Amino acid sequence: MGQKINATIFRVGFNKNSWNSKYIANNREESSALVFNDFEIRKYLNNLFNFFGLIIHNLKINYTKKKILVSLSYFLTLKGVKMLKNIRGLSSPRKTFKRLPKFVDIILECLSKFTKYTMLIMITFQNLNKNVSLKLSNNFIRTIKRSRTVLREFNKLHFFNQTMNIIILVISLKNSSKILAEFLALQLKTLKNRKFFLYFLKRTLQIFLSSKSSRIQGIKIVISGRLTQLLRANTIKITVGNVPLQTVKAKIDYNQQVLYTQNGTFGLKVWVFENKSLYLGN
Repeated sequence: MGQKINATIFRVGFNKNSWNSKYIANNREESSALVFNDFEIRKYLNNLFNFFGLIIHNLKINYTKKKILVSLSYFLTLKGVKMLKNIRGLSSPRKTFKRLPKFVDIILECLSKFTKYTMLIMITFQNLNKNVSLKLSNNFIRTIKRSRTVLREFNKLHFFNQTMNIIILVISLKNSSKILAEFLALQLKTLKNRKFFLYFLKRTLQIFLSSKSSRIQGIKIVISGRLTQLLRANTIKITVGNVPLQTVKAKIDYNQQVLYTQNGTFGLKVWVFENKSLYLGN
């Protein structure tokens, strides 16, 4: 039962879990319209950010009678760095949205057209690439140095540093299953030797989750599809630590993605069992 339903929705109401969208509807018709608008806005933002090589970590939308308040945090990938360098001759993507007012204008203009210019739209951005290392504890920094030493055989791989950064964010922030699922989807779309990447991912997760400073008790990843060029689809499961899906009180964050590749369609599911310790994010 715990593996067949959305673990996040199943636990709303426990452990201070709440919806990422909040609104007040006067009747059923208005509620249906708000749900449809929320779905379309999320779909548009996810597609736009993925196109520019940005991974959305957390997206919250609050509706009032005259306003739409959108707050989101994002991670800048290597693909985003290459794309942003080619836009207006940027040499450094550190201040992505300050140097790209056009990007924000595109979002505001599209959302304004979608709402027929009847609502005020306010968007708040947070870049996860900045100042994360300043908030890490000394024990966690020592764990990072030790993991780089243990995994030195993978140092020359192009996805090594980016994968390490993503895992550090997953362990440091709340509700991090989405950023991990989208990053895995991006890698599985582009990489040819997918099994080698998953082997490296499992070893890295084992090192970080076994440390005393880890705020994650377990991670489970299930990938279904033709990972190789075989005719039949298979399922690969990666489980590190403990993930009690049957326990309702367990703080589990869940996300799923669909990948479209030359070998067919993949299904990707990620469960993250969070500890009750304090996190860096909200």
